[in-house]
Amino acid sequence: MPRHTSSPVRAGALLLLLHACGGSQASVKPLEFTPRHAVLFDDGVDLIEDPDALQGRWKSDWDQELDERMAHADFVSSGMVKTIRVEVDPEGRATYHLMFEVSRDLKGDAPRDQISLASREGAAGYSSLEQHRDRILNRGLVAFVRKAKDASGAIVAHFHLMPPSAAISRSMDRQQKGHRGKQIQVIEHHQE
Repeated sequence: MPRHTSSPVRAGALLLLLHACGGSQASVKPLEFTPRHAVLFDDGVDLIEDPDALQGRWKSDWDQELDERMAHADFVSSGMVKTIRVEVDPEGRATYHLMFEVSRDLKGDAPRDQISLASREGAAGYSSLEQHRDRILNRGLVAFVRKAKDASGAIVAHFHLMPPSAAISRSMDRQQKGHRGKQIQVIEHHQE
């Protein structure tokens, strides 16, 4: 009758596997929204057409934020902003409501073919939407979306929009390679 490896060997292999899977992303819970997430998913837009033209610190910071945004997004989709509506509450604070029509999911799955995104006055990216709202309508963009609970417990979609670029494709490739690189194969040896 064949004997399997002893429990200590299996336990050690399992510990190695668990350690390898425990990257920085494992420590972030679903629907958690940290101060770093508020920077990455600022409810705004950047319209840098050619990020590869950036140089020095601008380029390295932009690439790092893109990689973090890709890693922490619940989903990333390409598409177009089809409508923009401005709503003003009784206190006089404005909110931009965007209807983003999804053409293709790049990471994860958008919940619907059209997703509603909102940027409230006071959000870090609000002024970018205010400044560029005419330039984003019916334009190809990529939406990076992270869901979070607001103060009332409702789930909201925080986002960042940017034009499609080769830099986004490279970031997706790096993310996929990073996930494959963290996989460990456990091989059991049998003794006769």
